[in-house]
Amino acid sequence: MIVKNSSMILAGIFFCAMCGCAPLGERLISCAPGDRAAIVKKINKAGREEQEKAVSRSLSALGSADLKRRKDAAAALAAIGSPAVPAIVEILKGTDTASVKTGITILGDMREEGAAAVPELILMMNGRDIFSAGLAKEALVKIGAPAVPGLIALLSDQDSIKNSDSIGILRRIGASAVKAVGEAALTADTNLRQKLYLFLFSLGNEVKIEDAISSVLASFSDPAQSRGICMSLLMRIGPPAIPGLIAALGHEDAGVRRDTSMVLTHICYKNNCGLERFLPELRPVLNDPDDTVRKNMEGLLSLNRTLGENYWEIIRREQNPPKKIPCRPDASDRERRDIPSRPEYFGAEEYLNLLDQGMLIKGATPGSISFTIPQCGLSAAELGEIVISRIFDDHKTEVFHVTVKNGEATAEINAEGKYFLQIPFRILDTSGPVLELKYDAREVPGSVPHLKSSQLVEVKAIDRSSHSFAVSGIGGVYVLFNKKPSPACSNSTQSPKAPFGSNRNCVYKGPFLVPEGIQRLEVFSFDKLGNIGEPVALTIFSDASPAVDVLKRNGRKLSPGSTVYAEPTDTFTIVSTDSLPKSVASGEIKTFMLVDIPKDECSYWSSGGVDGKWSCEDPLYRGAFSLPSGEHIIYFSSEDAVGNRSAEKQVKVIVRARG
Repeated sequence: MIVKNSSMILAGIFFCAMCGCAPLGERLISCAPGDRAAIVKKINKAGREEQEKAVSRSLSALGSADLKRRKDAAAALAAIGSPAVPAIVEILKGTDTASVKTGITILGDMREEGAAAVPELILMMNGRDIFSAGLAKEALVKIGAPAVPGLIALLSDQDSIKNSDSIGILRRIGASAVKAVGEAALTADTNLRQKLYLFLFSLGNEVKIEDAISSVLASFSDPAQSRGICMSLLMRIGPPAIPGLIAALGHEDAGVRRDTSMVLTHICYKNNCGLERFLPELRPVLNDPDDTVRKNMEGLLSLNRTLGENYWEIIRREQNPPKKIPCRPDASDRERRDIPSRPEYFGAEEYLNLLDQGMLIKGATPGSISFTIPQCGLSAAELGEIVISRIFDDHKTEVFHVTVKNGEATAEINAEGKYFLQIPFRILDTSGPVLELKYDAREVPGSVPHLKSSQLVEVKAIDRSSHSFAVSGIGGVYVLFNKKPSPACSNSTQSPKAPFGSNRNCVYKGPFLVPEGIQRLEVFSFDKLGNIGEPVALTIFSDASPAVDVLKRNGRKLSPGSTVYAEPTDTFTIVSTDSLPKSVASGEIKTFMLVDIPKDECSYWSSGGVDGKWSCEDPLYRGAFSLPSGEHIIYFSSEDAVGNRSAEKQVKVIVRARG
């Protein structure tokens, strides 16, 4: 019984030392990760002295010979957060490379709590130690929003490498950086503002940039600024930018008003913009002294009409109430009254209403009916196409040819019904779509774009019309590789089994891949009336094959996965060539080499290499080399200019001196 109680006492002492009764700093290191938050809360509640003790104990544990204890100590410091930052920063100023790497990683694991270390991390990011610089960049990404002001300040530097590094980190921080970037742009000089806006534009569509609206709108409305990038950003922001854009329609500078109407039209092309909320602000725009502004507004409002809204009719009636159109029926018993014109389109081959109102005729006696032709810029030939149509409840149409005289269109009718002044849609829409290709390729001076074969190419088609209120819409987009269009390239004869880009399978349905090789790409588009837009044709080098790399000893090829014997005086070389399976090579090959560590195992705990060379800190192959005595593994791979990277290969080398 005594022995049993002694065992229990010993077990209790051990448990107390490990978790329950040990100093808080030791418990923070030793206990389970899930318990650290509660222990940190107790340390903070105990006050500054306990915080300093916990930091000191964890710093001491970083020097332990036990790898697990070192990792636990690093996790403890990260959990302590901002109170530990000054001590970690002092480690970063030291000369011990391993300790510096550990310190950087701890700061990153603190997330926003590591904010006070941002200036030191930015210095390390631009230091000579490549591996420490990489860890510093990762730490800044993890810290997130608090790191943004320092990274923005770095953009003021004229050093292109620093600029590139800063933009890369900001892009990875993503949405958390948007608000601070927008605020900084408000007070930045023109050069820095342009860089900040380009950064916002480079963020993917999945990142919302609404937090930068006020900054972008302020720059957009300033005639001294380049508005191109601001327009692109506002288009990206979409409907949340509409209130600010509506206000910009009243700007004194006509250029601002023109660009504003263009941005609004782009945003409302696929969105229900709710413009009825802004009728008071939109009324004056209909009488804008600038022709382009007025036409753009007509296009904007007609786009909303195609979405089933009557904004254009509502605004135009409120601005200029429609005049009553005189009717001259022969029979005195015929009743006529004005009825609203339906703003919908009846199909690409049908007719479009030219007036806000039609006529409802009651009584069966034949007679004449007249409409005043609106002044909408129609030529004499176009006026000759005007008709008066009777629209039935099932949307069927009876067309009456008219006599045009003194601005009046008159037709003889023979029955009661709803009559409208119309013109064929094809007369108004005579322009084809505009095409834009979006892809990420390497531009080679004096050559054609080089594209990685796994990179998608996107086609954007926007229909245009010679009359902004009559846009028929996209009828089809077609893509061909190394071929000219034939009658087979149409929706009715397509075969999904045929190769994409052939005449039997040429309809664009979404982003596509370009087959490997030298490809002549032709893209063209029709609108629903058959108007063809300007085609896009270009040659692309599509490269899917990684470089071929060979390890040689004294000029003799070594097989990947083999084991070879060598002497300290033997010379090893890596020869990398860009493969040409289909006459396409991207060039500018980078060859990577590591000794005694594969790239997947590189970390701040281990970087491999021999005598400071061929390690994770500097993995680039720099020419012929020899290895010291011992057993080594050489890992090597290559990457071409568009990003195709070969699989990492390895050769085991046993080096022994002769004798």
